[in-house]
Amino acid sequence: MPNIRHSISIDASPERVFPLVSSGRGFSQWWAADVSEAGKDGILDLGFFNRATLYRLKPSRIAAPAEAEWLCVSGKEWNGTRISFKLTPSGAGTLLQFAHADWQADTDYKKIVVTAALISAVASVAYACMSMGPATYSFFRAISLVGLPGILAAAALSIALLGSHGGGPLGMLLVIATPVNFFIYLVIGVAARKLVALVKQKPAD
Repeated sequence: MPNIRHSISIDASPERVFPLVSSGRGFSQWWAADVSEAGKDGILDLGFFNRATLYRLKPSRIAAPAEAEWLCVSGKEWNGTRISFKLTPSGAGTLLQFAHADWQADTDYKKIVVTAALISAVASVAYACMSMGPATYSFFRAISLVGLPGILAAAALSIALLGSHGGGPLGMLLVIATPVNFFIYLVIGVAARKLVALVKQKPAD
């Protein structure tokens, strides 16, 4: 995954901005309300969704008021990544350069997105190929069933727009069904991932 970078101009001096990116108290004012210290060395725990998601950050470079860099030491996707804030005076304000770097080559979320895209595309192609003839109808029909939710949603929308004309041409149905199926399977994938994460975090009786 590419490194995430962003720059923003802030109408405040680096001295005023720096505490917001270099301390737990600062993070709690704009990032996560649930911030706590985790022992010594300035390590912080940032909790989200009632601590269903927890990120532990360890300061790796704190140079007031110019730079604050944090190493994430928890989380399957975030573990080993670095979050940095570089502050440069810009007129009467500050140029803040943010980076979230050192991501792993692949993540669960990326896999979910790719899988959802493949399912929606393959289902639509299979649905279109059902008209090729009886020899291949059953094969493609079986594959196309995974795209049935999107086809039904597309047909319902088409009927609502066209009235008694029916479901509309196949091409239009597939144009609607493909993104609908992508969204459906994306939501299912993300929900399943969060459920698995919650089950793993649940303490044993």
